[in-house]
Amino acid sequence: MENPFVLYQRLLEVLKPRYDSHEARAIALWVLEDVFSLSQTDVYIGKSKPFSADDARKFDQIQHRLSAGEPVQYVLGHTTFMGVRLSVRPGVLIPRPETEDLVEWIVSENRDTSALRIVDCGTGSGCIAIALKLLLPQAVVEAWDISSQALEVATENARSLGADVVFRQMDMALLPREAHRFDLCVSNPPYVLESEQADMEAHVLRHEPSVALFVPDDDALRFYRPLAQSGLTIYAECNSAKTDAVRQLFQQEGYSSLSLRNDRFGLPRMIKAQ
Repeated sequence: MENPFVLYQRLLEVLKPRYDSHEARAIALWVLEDVFSLSQTDVYIGKSKPFSADDARKFDQIQHRLSAGEPVQYVLGHTTFMGVRLSVRPGVLIPRPETEDLVEWIVSENRDTSALRIVDCGTGSGCIAIALKLLLPQAVVEAWDISSQALEVATENARSLGADVVFRQMDMALLPREAHRFDLCVSNPPYVLESEQADMEAHVLRHEPSVALFVPDDDALRFYRPLAQSGLTIYAECNSAKTDAVRQLFQQEGYSSLSLRNDRFGLPRMIKAQ
């Protein structure tokens, strides 16, 4: 028999040096519930539970990976986005909760639009494209990424959730040429400046794919140019420090209707250009 509270404390020991106390507690409880079916109540009352040798090995492996700073989503192999479970693996960016705000914006404004043709540029795990297809079933959704590894995970996620999304290995630089096939483009492209790495958490820098995160300081808008040149209605996530520059880029390309929105943390991170 094993005391769940003791397991919880052991996880906190390796998590607290890397996370604030609130996040460390949340991660520890998530692991215990997801892997060992221990509820928060079970943990806090120290309810004893049969713990096999296999369980003990599994716990030690998880503890070791977390102690090395590996994100819990990679350790568990999945995360939640817009209420659905998505597989994630090293080499594929972990979906962020604020990206849900971008999806909700699109859905709220296009719920009654029939035969909408959407392309998601830089789909990663497929989180945006899959969520849009599930919430806007009348839409035709295509998703692009240059990473075969990301497309493999995205395809797996779409299949498991029954989302009819077409995935293509495409560079978003080709969007202006392909724009005639779509009505709307959504994108959460790389936008973190290389100079901002010093302010980021170590587990992100060491484990998540840099190609999906960073852009050079002297070319911060490289992934927004093909969006602005496409002539499509664009919904995009952007660096909160670069929203004005992104807006100016769209204006230079002839977009006259531009809207900015804050994410759930109050940061100006989303733009719509029409």
